[in-house]
Amino acid sequence: MLLAGTYFVMARLSVDSLSEPLTRTGVMYFTVTVLSTVAFGHITARTETARLVVTGQMIADLVVLRLAIKIIVLAVKRGRAASAARPRRHPAH
Repeated sequence: MLLAGTYFVMARLSVDSLSEPLTRTGVMYFTVTVLSTVAFGHITARTETARLVVTGQMIADLVVLRLAIKIIVLAVKRGRAASAARPRRHPAH
């Protein structure tokens, strides 16, 4: 929210700061786009509703990515713990 507020004030102080005048929803959209490294392209949300939907999707994507990473890390930790708990078998000579 701090970054969104910063962009909002910046846009108000200098109209040329961003490519277009932005509302509070617009700066939130811009902030989340940058934060999630979605990048900028020729297809952009143009209405308030579209920006809210796209912003919601980007936030959900970040949440899903974080959960996926947590699940993978947990699985690796459990696998290592199970491997360490098993007695080692020495090959017969």
